[in-house]
Amino acid sequence: MPATTADTLSLVTRNVSVAPLVLLSAVDHYNRAVFKGSKRRVVGVLLGQNDGKNVRVSNSFAVPFEEDEKDPSVWFLDHNYVEGMNDMFKKVNAKEKLIGWYHSGPKLRASDLEINELFKRYTPNPLLVIIDVQPKESGVPTDAYFAVEEIKDFKDEHPFEKRKAEAERIRQKYSDRIPVICEKVEKSDIATIDKKKYLVPADLTVGQFVYVIRKRIKLSPEKAIFIFVDEVLPPTAALMSSIYEEHKDEDGFLYITYSGENTFGDCETA
Repeated sequence: MPATTADTLSLVTRNVSVAPLVLLSAVDHYNRAVFKGSKRRVVGVLLGQNDGKNVRVSNSFAVPFEEDEKDPSVWFLDHNYVEGMNDMFKKVNAKEKLIGWYHSGPKLRASDLEINELFKRYTPNPLLVIIDVQPKESGVPTDAYFAVEEIKDFKDEHPFEKRKAEAERIRQKYSDRIPVICEKVEKSDIATIDKKKYLVPADLTVGQFVYVIRKRIKLSPEKAIFIFVDEVLPPTAALMSSIYEEHKDEDGFLYITYSGENTFGDCETA
């Protein structure tokens, strides 16, 4: 399902502020790294706070970055350097989180979406700020962007009869496995899972399955995750087989959603 109008508007109405120090650092980064007359751009990390409505960029650091100017699909960003520097900045100021990245533009490029996907390892919805490093007499030297994902539900992508036939084949071939579809709650800021369909051992507990999802979306230990079956939190000690028998869909799949927040608030008793 495409991103809703409400989701898009929530991004449009976010207030993004960038500290002057960040702008000066980006200009210094560009002047040190780029020869005059070159079309090369520089890339860096943005640090600050994002409460969902207000995004405050208070700090930044430069990142080693190379790209082929003739082929936009060929680029290199040192993510090990990003992780090392991010850990160091956390020790200096724990309130400053990695919230996005910047480049010197001057415009969006074809590879920006791919680079943005890389930054989703560190923050669910990265902010991209294009900083105009060339001196201007007037105007704002920044443009801020958020990516809007187009997410389709498994049921929207596959007709009922096809889903039902597939679930039946799975159950016949793997009697000790459960066909599970796992999808993100639409409005959650948590990372989107790259694989929706799972064959889960029947004797796996809900808690163990949560661990699988955490690993799949590369969720850091300090961040929370909640999974829901029919908009209810299942007991973590319950076996997936019992959850399946009670909540399986008429197409034969068990549908599980996950979020970074307790979206629905209800808990099923063991």
